Amino acid sequence: MRARYRCLFAGMMVLVSSAAFAQSAPEHLIVPPPKDWVPLPINKQANLTVVQMLPAGESPQAFHESIVVQRQDGEKKTPKDYVLSVVAGSKANCEGIITSPISERPVNGYKAAEVRFACTKSSRTGKSGLMMVKAIAGNDALHVVQRIWLGAPVAPNQPVPVPDAVIDAWDAFDAFIVLCDSRDSKHACPK
Repeated sequence: MRARYRCLFAGMMVLVSSAAFAQSAPEHLIVPPPKDWVPLPINKQANLTVVQMLPAGESPQAFHESIVVQRQDGEKKTPKDYVLSVVAGSKANCEGIITSPISERPVNGYKAAEVRFACTKSSRTGKSGLMMVKAIAGNDALHVVQRIWLGAPVAPNQPVPVPDAVIDAWDAFDAFIVLCDSRDSKHACPK
């Protein structure tokens, strides 16, 4: 699988510990934070809870990597529709974009979808970028994890120079994302 992503990205251009993203509901998204990453304050508005994590020393205005984790209570959009909407929105702000195939592998028995895509130059940041979007439809909420890497801009027909170490780190990170529910043995939480 990693080779497939490496090949794709070469040819183109949070969460957080339970203390940082405490959830009172029995349905929990578990996302292990990368070493030395720092969660920003939790942002809660109506049915949306968001946490952003950054490498230590970076700010929301100037970062090279970011993880954003969302809990959208009551959201009825399917995971596939959600990731497609993120890609569609990104296309409007990117000079050149290419996407991986959408994966719809379940996560701990829940429906899920994931896509990775690269942008050669964003009109928002002026940089190239790589994004992973993973959406998981729980019983109570839609849970979304977005991971972003930013680099130097490249021409629309050039590959985005994503380092192999970034792809390796993302694959390892992605493998440990899990949604679980203490009420339901079909979606049991890891020990």
